[in-house]
Amino acid sequence: MNRRDFLKSAALVTAAGAMFGKGSVLKAAETPAAKPTGPVLNFNPQMQYRPMGRTGVNVSALGFGLLRLPMLTDGKTVNSDLSVAMIHRAIEGGVNYIDTGRVYLGGQSEAVAGKALIHSGGVSGDQVECWKHMASPEVFGDAMAETAGTIVDYFKGKIAFVNMMCNLSVDCDCCAVAEDPCMKDIGILSSTDPVALDQACMDLIRRSKDPGRDHFLERVTSRMGTRVIDTAARRGTGSLRYELIQLDPSSSTKPADRFAREA
Repeated sequence: MNRRDFLKSAALVTAAGAMFGKGSVLKAAETPAAKPTGPVLNFNPQMQYRPMGRTGVNVSALGFGLLRLPMLTDGKTVNSDLSVAMIHRAIEGGVNYIDTGRVYLGGQSEAVAGKALIHSGGVSGDQVECWKHMASPEVFGDAMAETAGTIVDYFKGKIAFVNMMCNLSVDCDCCAVAEDPCMKDIGILSSTDPVALDQACMDLIRRSKDPGRDHFLERVTSRMGTRVIDTAARRGTGSLRYELIQLDPSSSTKPADRFAREA
């Protein structure tokens, strides 16, 4: 299916949902899809899934974007009740890709998705008030670990993780004034254990000889960036122990090069 046909299909499905109500989007599927090979998060036979590159992970053909959400009558405030209901409906329909960003609707989309609660350590879910109650690095890291752990527990055995260690910067790429990358590419890592995966990434950075390493680690240390990894490990979300296996035969290192870490 090309982009034009995809947009037409998406428009028809959306129109069906608007005209006929709950259940119509799923009924609009022509034929129930067979479950593809490889991991599928939140599988629904009436949703189609596509391989995400060569990761072996499958994502839904339709995603849910939070750039446009229903508003209250003032035209400025997101209708949280309707928006949350829409997100739940998308998940029920088999959607496993949800797109959000700090700049969407002035940050309101992330509040709807729950990010405000994380940044405030559970004090406020309001996208404005949360910035008045910014959590300490310790509380923020713990909130991140608890949130991630809830998702991992819910989809246990049906979720995989991919970390892209490319053009590493001390800032999130969602930041409007993000600092330029300070470290070159290290690689792409994948695991079914998010704690081991993040720990492996940090260990690779520490062992790197990249001239930007010290600057990167200073930011991580000063912001207690590894707190979330340690807390997640204590909560049982994953393990700090791992075996790192090199899979790229074109690498300068030996294929299947192994590095084991004992916690």
